[in-house]
Order: sequence, then structure tokens, then C-alpha cells
Amino acid sequence: NSTAAWTTADNGLVAAGMTGEYRLSVYGADGTLRMVFAKQHEPKPVTEADRDRVTAAFKQAFEAQMAKIDNEQIRAAMTQMAGNIEFGETYPAFGAVIAGPDGTWLVRQPLTAAEMAGAVSRLPAIEAPQATPASDVFDADGRFLGSIQLPAGFRRAAVAGGKLYGIETDSLDVPSVVRLSR
Repeated sequence: NSTAAWTTADNGLVAAGMTGEYRLSVYGADGTLRMVFAKQHEPKPVTEADRDRVTAAFKQAFEAQMAKIDNEQIRAAMTQMAGNIEFGETYPAFGAVIAGPDGTWLVRQPLTAAEMAGAVSRLPAIEAPQATPASDVFDADGRFLGSIQLPAGFRRAAVAGGKLYGIETDSLDVPSVVRLSR
């Protein structure tokens, strides 16, 4: 239950790792390993209650979508997809990594079952969750600086001049351009 996560920075560096282990490698534009940074991680088990909560939310979202579809083949395919939800034994060590301002790296913590279920139940369609968990911040040398909470619905667009730019979607799905700084 580990997937690849990676991001590129404007300076040509690439950070990559597998979500099952809190360890990221940073490579130069020429592919040489520049550094490795990691954080202690105790795997958190996915409980039966977690599975039930997420499955119920997806079932509700699928049923809402199927009510809008007349095509029986599409309905059958969606029903099969809903029945094929699989869960790992543990939560991932991290959710994603993004390049931040001034050579920093932001490592997003994984969504909890409650956050996933809440995000899915609010969706008018099957899309990626909008919830934004906390992110751990590492400096350009791989030192852990602390954790931050990005605004809900924030999607990174660019890093420039020591600032993080992105799109933030509010509760009415109205997008705004946001500039964040340290």
C-alpha cells in the first residue's frame, strides 16, 4: 500500500519517495542524489470503522451520481467500481510532497478516514477530496522546521520570490488566487 510521490522545484531539484515510508530523496537536475530527509513514523492501522466510514461515504456519492444516469451499462460499471474499494492495512506515512518557497519541502500528512468521508460526502461528483491536512516543513538542507496548515481547498500553483501561490476554493466552490509567505 505504498505509492510513489514526487515533485519538482523551480531550481530543478526533484523530491521523491514512497508513501509507505517517511523518507524522501532529493535529486539534482542531472539525476544525482543530493540529500535524503526523513521523519520518524509509527504506522497507524486502518480500522474496520475507518473502512466502514469511507465505504459508506463512497456508496452515498455513487448512489447520488447513479440517480442522474439513465445508461444501464454506466450504472453497472459504477456499481462494480463501488464494490471494488480496497484498503491497505495501515495509513501511508505521508500523503504528498510539494516544493515550497526558499528551497523548503512541504510533506502533506495523509487524510484520515473522517476527512476522506467528509470530503467525499460533500462532493457533487466523484473528485479528489478538498480537505487539506497539515504539512510538515523541511528546509533546503532537510531539517524539520515544524508543521503548517494550508487553507482548506488550497492547490499549489507556483513558488516565486519566497512565496507560495495557489488557488483556494471556498465553500461555494468560488476560486481565489492566494499568496502565502512565511
